[in-house]
Amino acid sequence: MPVPVIIDLPNGDTLEAGDPSWPEIASAKWNRPSDDGYIEWTQSICRHSDGRLLAYVVMLPPSGILRTAGEILADDSLLVDTMEALAKKFDVPTNVPYSCIQRYKRVAGKK
Repeated sequence: MPVPVIIDLPNGDTLEAGDPSWPEIASAKWNRPSDDGYIEWTQSICRHSDGRLLAYVVMLPPSGILRTAGEILADDSLLVDTMEALAKKFDVPTNVPYSCIQRYKRVAGKK
């Protein structure tokens, strides 16, 4: 059985990735070699049935110890800024949040 990925939220709460009440609607992943092995990043956007969005990033460094951060948003008005801020927090390559946001826009029917 896989270990659940727990997303750390700013207020100290946590949320499990893959929670059925927060289905994923967009995601992007990237990895690259480092001196100690590979680093992998995943950025995702999930939507609750009430319309709120969960934006989060998961970083798996060569140590194997996951680092996560996420934010729950009332709507998508701050989504781009939030995705970019989360990416900056973990030095995620800029193509990852960009790809994730573009996928979200296609799903949401936005330009």
